[in-house]
Amino acid sequence: MLDKADILNHAKSAVDGTARSLSEMRTRLQTAGLSRQHRLIVDGTMHDLSRRHEVLVALYEAMLDVPAGELPTHWQRFFVCYDDYLEAVRDAKSRLVREVE
Repeated sequence: MLDKADILNHAKSAVDGTARSLSEMRTRLQTAGLSRQHRLIVDGTMHDLSRRHEVLVALYEAMLDVPAGELPTHWQRFFVCYDDYLEAVRDAKSRLVREVE
């Protein structure tokens, strides 16, 4: 079983990685020549992913202050949110590829 420091390190890596990928996705999409309709779809998708990322960050920050005995429950919530975020990114990439073709 992981100790608190290991769990927090894994969670921090996940938060940092998702922040980087979200930023890279934003940059790539800003330079894409999209029609107004496609831009609205992209903006809505990016807003959804940003909101999901904010939830992930909040869950990570909450884990920083919980007693070690409560950490497994918080880690599970974080991991479910992280998994949902990754699935949303996969869906968004697939949907955006179809939209901009």
